Amino acid sequence: MKLFVLLMASSTLTYANAKFTDLQFIPSQGVFLGETSISSTTTTAEVGSVDIDDEGFGISQEVSYGLQEGLILSAQITRSTEKFTVKSSSGKGVTDSEGFENPKFGVLKRFWMEKDNGFNLDLGASFAPDLFDAEDGTTDKDGTVASGSSDLSLFASFGRKQAEFQWALEAMVDFVGEAKEEDLDNGKESTTDAKQDLYIQASVQRDVATNFSIFGGVELGFIGEMEIKNSDDSKTTVDAYTTQSLFAGAKFVAQKNLFFEFQYALTLPADYEAKNGSDVSKFEDLSASGFNLSVNYLF
Repeated sequence: MKLFVLLMASSTLTYANAKFTDLQFIPSQGVFLGETSISSTTTTAEVGSVDIDDEGFGISQEVSYGLQEGLILSAQITRSTEKFTVKSSSGKGVTDSEGFENPKFGVLKRFWMEKDNGFNLDLGASFAPDLFDAEDGTTDKDGTVASGSSDLSLFASFGRKQAEFQWALEAMVDFVGEAKEEDLDNGKESTTDAKQDLYIQASVQRDVATNFSIFGGVELGFIGEMEIKNSDDSKTTVDAYTTQSLFAGAKFVAQKNLFFEFQYALTLPADYEAKNGSDVSKFEDLSASGFNLSVNYLF
């Protein structure tokens, strides 16, 4: 389950009403924007009489740079851990995974400036090359958290700020490449075909004090069908499904070029099916929740 909360930045420092904490913020030419964050997520589902619980924790570092006014380059690296638990009437199995996720490199271009057009319009892309081995662990051997695929994302962000209130509409298409993962139980490899996911988000923010803001929003996810060739040569098809997520949070400015942000996100229950030959597994009440705490700074 991918709990995705898109909080892209955009609005230049040169615009008189722009603030470092704006929903749509991008650094000016020659300025670096750093974000150091920790996150924790829990995903649960039921498959017949089996309960699934997936707990993740990550530490991430992202740096963006204003190459010129309205043109931003970025890079991000994340190290995370995952604890996957399966519970049934016959017992419980736990699989641990850890390591680096594939790094992500991005570019963002602001085509409309609010000071000139009344709105901000950003288009951008990010690419995560397949650099780290993907390994599916067992109860005796730890796996890795890498995806095993090279992924490309294209996104657009459109919004406006009006006094203390601002809003943004965002859309992103994920082109998830073919993924290969080693099964540490038998040493063989599984392959997941390439697919596409679509996310649409609406967010709002209000400045309630000079140094304090609150924000929230909703997100719809359209998750594409997955075709998997398993390590035992069987094939599994996971149906396409949709997700609905809510998020809310707050930002506190500690210094002129430093603020803290807390965000909580909740993905509402969803159902889908996975077919392996004549066997059908029904995933019910698939849901997720989590928080993200970050410090953002200019230098």
